[in-house]
Amino acid sequence: MEKEQEKNIEAQTKGFLYYLKKLLTWERVTGIATIITLIVAIIAIVPESETEILKKEIRQKITIVEKDFNPEELIQENDSSIYVKYLVEFQQKVLEFCTLWQIMDNPRPYVDYSYLNKEEIDSLIAIDMRRVDRIDKVWEEVNQINKNIIDYTSKIGTGNYPFLSLSKMTLMGNYQEQKENLEEKTLKVFLPKLNKYANSNGKEKEEYLESALKELDVFKNSPEYYRVDNISLEYWIETNKLLKVWKRDVLKSEREARNNMIDM
Repeated sequence: MEKEQEKNIEAQTKGFLYYLKKLLTWERVTGIATIITLIVAIIAIVPESETEILKKEIRQKITIVEKDFNPEELIQENDSSIYVKYLVEFQQKVLEFCTLWQIMDNPRPYVDYSYLNKEEIDSLIAIDMRRVDRIDKVWEEVNQINKNIIDYTSKIGTGNYPFLSLSKMTLMGNYQEQKENLEEKTLKVFLPKLNKYANSNGKEKEEYLESALKELDVFKNSPEYYRVDNISLEYWIETNKLLKVWKRDVLKSEREARNNMIDM
């Protein structure tokens, strides 16, 4: 009996292999390869969304920041200069901004977390909202440090601050305003849905949660959220280069200011 079963299995295997060989003729293999090549080509020519392009550019700029911003080296170079302290603070804040951005750069959509219980959902959302808020605050802090540098250097008479284009500075402000408007609009839609989720049961509860989380995904994938980050990193990278080039003149002015104080 066992031998008959083995023969049947062997026959079935041979039959399958014969069918497979017949199916995968060279013409069919060539045809399949052509289809795959066409699919890959079609995918390649489909344009990326503005959001994906922005995120890719931001990641590239973060790589530049992580390579070029070295606050520890600046401290070791001259820890008595007020200008250097401002420059160190500037670099530290930009690096903090990059770290927070990378943490938030999660490709997984929020709606995928709809299986979590209420406490876990609340914790997830609260943590991410605090991070978004912190990113906005760090953005403001970086720009305040730039203002502090301008104010300080004008007092010690170092000449004109090496401004970048005013158009780029204006864009930063406009894009930040767009982002804040987007945040406000999202919360106005998201919070009522989340409250309905908290106060409902059964299938309706699941639907409210999924709908609420989809609002966060729309927010997270909106180009308005990323435009300010992209232009700001570009501006900060260029600012860092100028501040380092200008450092020698400022240090000289600082020494002269100290000597004048001693002479008095």
